[in-house]
Amino acid sequence: MKLHKDQQHRQLVARALQHQELIFVLVLAVLTLFGLLFLFWPREAQSQNEKRVLAQAPQLTPASYFSGDWARGIEAFYADQFPFRSRLISLNQGVRDMIQAFPGQRGGPKLITARKDSGGQGDKLQNMTPEAGQKTAEEGSPQKGVDSPGSAPGEGKAAERNDAEASRLESQKAAVPTQGENILASAVPDNKQGENHDFETSNLVIDQGRAMEIFYYSPEYTGYYADRVSYLRSQLPEKRRVISLVAPTSIAFYGSDEMRSGAYSTYDAIKHIYESENGKVIKVDAYSKIAAHRDEYIYFRTDHHWNGLGAYYAYQAFCEATAQEATALSEMKKEVPEGNFLGTLYGFTGNSPLLLGSEDVAEMYLPRHYEGAKHVYFSGAAMDNPIENYLLSWQGVQDNQYMLYIGGDTALSLITSSNHNGKSILVIKDSYGNAFVPYLMDNYEKVYVLDPRQFTDNLFAFIDEQDIDDVLMLNYTFAVSNGAWLDGFDAMTGYEGN
Repeated sequence: MKLHKDQQHRQLVARALQHQELIFVLVLAVLTLFGLLFLFWPREAQSQNEKRVLAQAPQLTPASYFSGDWARGIEAFYADQFPFRSRLISLNQGVRDMIQAFPGQRGGPKLITARKDSGGQGDKLQNMTPEAGQKTAEEGSPQKGVDSPGSAPGEGKAAERNDAEASRLESQKAAVPTQGENILASAVPDNKQGENHDFETSNLVIDQGRAMEIFYYSPEYTGYYADRVSYLRSQLPEKRRVISLVAPTSIAFYGSDEMRSGAYSTYDAIKHIYESENGKVIKVDAYSKIAAHRDEYIYFRTDHHWNGLGAYYAYQAFCEATAQEATALSEMKKEVPEGNFLGTLYGFTGNSPLLLGSEDVAEMYLPRHYEGAKHVYFSGAAMDNPIENYLLSWQGVQDNQYMLYIGGDTALSLITSSNHNGKSILVIKDSYGNAFVPYLMDNYEKVYVLDPRQFTDNLFAFIDEQDIDDVLMLNYTFAVSNGAWLDGFDAMTGYEGN
C-alpha cells in the first residue's frame, strides 16, 4: 500500500513539473512575442484617451547615460509604446467602471468629501490691492493677504485621506459656518435649470446638454492644498514671486443652485484655499473674471476643461493680480480647428446620447508673440534631448481638440517667445494649465511648464538653476483631492506636512 502511495506521489510530482515547464514555456513565448512586436509596433505621438504626449525613444549620449536620464527615458518609452497599450487601458477602465458600479467599492475618480458650508457669495477678493505707499507686485514686494493658519488641518498620507473621506461621503454633511468675509465675486445668477437633471451619477451630471463633474467641498482637503502652496512660498527667496490660481470648473457657473452651494460650493472651496494660503502668496481671482462672462462659450460642454476663451479671462485676472498688462483679445488672431469633438466627459458618461448635438470646438487666440515662438519638452530637469512640440495647432482633424493646446501634458516643457524682456515664469499645473500658458508669452520671454505627476527631480534646485522670476501654481479645484498630483508635489519638494 505504501509503495502504491509513493508511486502516486511521484506521478503527481512529475505532472506538476510538466505543468510548470509548460507554464514557463508559455510565459517565455508571450514575452518573446511582445518583445518582437515592440520592435515593429508603430509609435504613437499622442494618447487620445489620456490627453497627453507619449514618450519617444531617447537619444543616447554619455551625459544622459551616466545621469540616468537615458534609462528613465527608455523606461518611459517602453511603457508608452507597449503593443496593444491603448486597448489594454480601455479594458482596464471598463473593469474599473464595472467595479465602481457596486456600492462601497473603490475605483474611478476620487472625489473630495461633501461637507456642508454656507453658500454665500461675496463682492471682491479682499486684501488683493497694495495699500497706499506699498510697492506693487510687479516690483516684487509681497502682497498683503490672509495669514497662514500655521498648522496642517489634518494628518496622514494622501491615499489614507482618500479612503477615509470617500467612506464618509454621505455621513459628513453637518453645517460648518463660513469664517470671515467672502472673498470671491459672484456674477453668477441663481440657476433653476437643473432641478430635474437629465442624467446624474455620483460623479457626473448632464444638464441641458452640458456634462459637468460634480464637485464636493471639504475644508480639510482644500487645507491640504493650501499648505503646499504656503510651503512653496516659504522655501523660495522673496525675490521670486509665488502666485496661486485655482481654476473653477463649469459646474460653478452652469450647475443648478443645489450643485453650486452648500456641500457642492466651488466658491467656498476656492475661498478657503486663498484664506489658508500664506499671506505673501499672490492670489488670482479667476472666479470673478470668468463669472462675468458666463454667457459666452468659455467651457466645453462635453469635456471637463475650459476652452481658450475661458483660459483667456483667467489670464486677464492673473495680469491684474501681478500688476502686468494683459494683451487685449482684440489684438489676438482667432483660429478654429477643423470639425468638432466629443470630450472626456462624453466618454465618462458611457457615450451618452444626451450629449449628441453638444459637440465642442477648441477655439484659439494667438498671443502677439506667437510668431517665432518655440515649444519643446523634456523628460526631466536636465533639459537635455529636447523634443519639439506644437504650441497651438488648429490644422487637421483631432479626436480630442484639447490636446491642441501645447500638445497635452508632459513632465517639463519650455516655451521661448520673441518677447525679449528677460522675464521667466514656471507654471506648476494640471491639464487646466494647457490652454492658459500660451498667453504668458506676451509677458515673459521664457515660460516653463511642469506637471508634478510626471516630473521627478528636485523642484527648488531647478528653479535656482534656471533663475526663474515667478512661480505660478495653476490647478483646477479637483486637484486638491488628486492623490497622484499631491504625491508628485511632495516628492519633488520634499514636503512632509501631512
